[in-house]
Amino acid sequence: MNTLSTNCKSKAFYSIFLIILYGFFLPEVFSQDSLSVREGQEIQLLARRKVEKGLNDLLNTISFEDLGDFERKALRTDSYGNSVNKVFYNDKVIIEDDINPEHISGKTGTDLPIDRYLSDFELFYPKSVDRTILFTDFDVSALKKSEYYYVKVYFKSQFNSRHNQIKIPYGQVRRVAEVRAEKKGKKWLTYIMRVAFVTEIDSAKSPLNDVLLTSDSIAVNGGKQIAEVISEAENLRNKERETERKALEEYNSWLTTGDKAFASRDYDKALEAYTEAEKRNDFDDLLPRRKIYQVKRAFEKEKQTQVELLREYLAKGSIAQKKRNYTEAVGYYKKAFELKPDSLALGATIKQLNQKSSVKTELDEKYNSGKYAEVIKDYSKILRKEKSNSDYYLGRGLAYVMTNESDRALKDFTQSIELDFSNLAALKARAELFATKKDYPKAAADLTSYLNIDDSADDVFARRAKYRILTRNTAGAFEDYNKAVELSPKYPGHYFSRGILFFQTENYPNAVTDFSNGLKLDNKHSESYYNRGLAYVKLSQPEQAGQDFAQLRKLGINADQQQQIGLIVNHYFEKAFKSLADKKYENAIKEFDETIFIKPDISEAWYHRGQSFTALSDTLAALESYDRAISFRPDYSQAFFERAQLWFGLGKFEKAAADYRKSYEINPLNYLANAGEAHAYYEQKWFDKAIVSYQFIKINEKKIGKSFSDSVFANIYNQLGVSLFLTGQTAKAIEEFDRAIARNENFSDAYCNRGKAYEKENSLRRAVADFKKSAGLDGKTPIKYQFLGNAQYKEENFEDAILSFSEAIKLDADNRCCMAVSKLKRGDCYYALKQYRQATDDYESAFAIDSVTHIPDAFYNTGIAFLYQRQTDRSIKFLSRITAKDLVKGQAYYGLACAYVQQKKPEQALAWFEKSFQTGTISRAYIRKDKLLESVDKAFANSSAFKELVNKNVIK
Repeated sequence: MNTLSTNCKSKAFYSIFLIILYGFFLPEVFSQDSLSVREGQEIQLLARRKVEKGLNDLLNTISFEDLGDFERKALRTDSYGNSVNKVFYNDKVIIEDDINPEHISGKTGTDLPIDRYLSDFELFYPKSVDRTILFTDFDVSALKKSEYYYVKVYFKSQFNSRHNQIKIPYGQVRRVAEVRAEKKGKKWLTYIMRVAFVTEIDSAKSPLNDVLLTSDSIAVNGGKQIAEVISEAENLRNKERETERKALEEYNSWLTTGDKAFASRDYDKALEAYTEAEKRNDFDDLLPRRKIYQVKRAFEKEKQTQVELLREYLAKGSIAQKKRNYTEAVGYYKKAFELKPDSLALGATIKQLNQKSSVKTELDEKYNSGKYAEVIKDYSKILRKEKSNSDYYLGRGLAYVMTNESDRALKDFTQSIELDFSNLAALKARAELFATKKDYPKAAADLTSYLNIDDSADDVFARRAKYRILTRNTAGAFEDYNKAVELSPKYPGHYFSRGILFFQTENYPNAVTDFSNGLKLDNKHSESYYNRGLAYVKLSQPEQAGQDFAQLRKLGINADQQQQIGLIVNHYFEKAFKSLADKKYENAIKEFDETIFIKPDISEAWYHRGQSFTALSDTLAALESYDRAISFRPDYSQAFFERAQLWFGLGKFEKAAADYRKSYEINPLNYLANAGEAHAYYEQKWFDKAIVSYQFIKINEKKIGKSFSDSVFANIYNQLGVSLFLTGQTAKAIEEFDRAIARNENFSDAYCNRGKAYEKENSLRRAVADFKKSAGLDGKTPIKYQFLGNAQYKEENFEDAILSFSEAIKLDADNRCCMAVSKLKRGDCYYALKQYRQATDDYESAFAIDSVTHIPDAFYNTGIAFLYQRQTDRSIKFLSRITAKDLVKGQAYYGLACAYVQQKKPEQALAWFEKSFQTGTISRAYIRKDKLLESVDKAFANSSAFKELVNKNVIK
């Protein structure tokens, strides 16, 4: 084997391997016909930059708000012409339309030539100061070749503004740009050939037309080592990168310099810096060009602003001069002189006005200090020398006005105007003098002359409007106020004056609008709140009116305003009161609310509102109304009384008593409040306090006189009687019941209550008579028949008692008060009459209806009644319900013993007799009188066993 040859081959293979490995990073050192990988990647990078920077910046710049039409047209032309900022290959480039937001794919889009596309974009896409078009998600295909080299750049496009005509919002769309690559010298250039929507078959990975790129080769000259060649290539590439970095730094530096100069309004320096940046723009960047446009526009605006300022200062100076405000005029002329320092005329004018101002200032000081006679004398002296000076006649005329020499003043003002028809101060002064003479047409005429010279005087338009109102020229007045508002839209007084005129012409909505506009500018203007409130009243909007009047009160209300608002309140109140009197309670409430809107502290309105709610049984709303009435008028006796009535009706007797007491403390003659307090104490069972209050009425009976009806007095005496009765003062109670009956002889309750008192005194005949009278007068109250039956029972008039209890039972079929007890008591009557079957029927019925009847006496009577009927088991059932704690236990045990005798159970009978005797309640006299045992078994009663038991256990 040839070792040398083998080694040479190995070295050659190793060299080729290194060249391939490092070729990607090395620049093209040696000529080569095919394209290298590095060149392919460079084209991909440039193509993406052309879309990401070139196309995106172009669209955002065209839609930039500050650009003029000329600049936009230049941008469009340069984008496909021979400019360094060229984006498209030529004017034949086709763009698939995405300006219309309805075009979202190739199926809906249309092909447009580039110039048409950019023109439509400028026309239909809105202008903005911000970037509104965003490209994202880039993907670049491999280098391809057909007739030329190209790559496809895929991206997502989002338009963030809205089409000027089509209101559908833009969505994000997928787009693809075909970018052509051409080599000029050593530099590759790229241009867009077409932009379209991505289709389903489009893909950056498609191999169609892909160029097969070769690895970068390195020619080895003169036997240089591979490492040396690679090192030289890397150094060359690093130098290129350093050059690019320095170029970018210089480019950015010029942009920064331009930004700083622009911010400080040094437009010449800014323009120079941006121009230098544009010269160094190798980055497809439209920013320098956009900045240049901005500078030019700003410079034009400033230049235009200076001209406008000069014109404004001259105009204002002229007006001030005509108003004879020389100091103000000099100030404006000096500002104009600063903008135009080479104007000899301006300098002369300033000098002349300073001289006039000097003379005028001295006399103005005397005028302002009230030395009018001296002013007249000085002006007269000057006028003897300078008879043609308009200012001096004006000055003397003003002094004549202050000394009430109006004819002389008028003559001087007229002379001043004749000498200088543009003397605005003289025209204004004469107009005011004509107005004081009530010669409003002439006053308006002088102000018209004034406005012919100075049509920017909003105050003069407003003044002439007032004179036109006085001459009944309403249309002209509106024209003047409209002009005043137009000239000075931030002055609230003009809105107020026009609002007054709208109000006077009954155009209330516009009046409200003007007053509101004025208040937005001055929210402390009380007259605006007052007049807007009046307008709201006219528009039947009392709530809004009330809010304005409330604000007026905070700011300060005068007597006239107070009086006018009072009349409005009276109107609403009278209307509401009539509705209340007519029992139209809903209307009354609405109208009282309107009254309260206007003036919330009208306690009478709250009071009557409460009455209206009371009539509608809306107790809570009524209470609230009375609360408010009392809050605004703490000494409102009747409001306390009505609130007490509501508390009483709700069962809040303690609150009722407190309000009744407050009512009569405020008004000692309100005896109804005393009575109410007594009733409230009565309901709380505070009878001692009730007695004191009732007796106060009794003591003042003569003072009260006919203000209380007989029925009211009767009720008071009846309640007093009950209170006395329940506190154990029965005799006194009867006296009060007598008084009640004397006041009202048909007073059923009084008869009933007196009957109870007689019954307690054991005057049963009188009690029965009163109960009969009470029941006869009433006829519907079952308890009264029960009371009658009780008294008759006590009289042992059992038959009549049965009739009375039967009537009570009939009237109380639902057992609302006394049916069960009446049956129980009727059972007692039957028992007393020995009608045992009827007795047990009533007892058992009563027990079933109401547990209140479950009492030992009733159980005992029932058991004994069944025993007499030979129903021993039922007898034992009821007698057994009596416990050892009951007072009738002895008799009950005795009855049980008799029951067992009846059952022929002598041992049990004797046991119960013994138990009965041991209670100590059974005496020998009881046994002797007893008929029960004899009726059951007379033999047992006479038996030795029974007698021995009696002798053993019964002592008495």
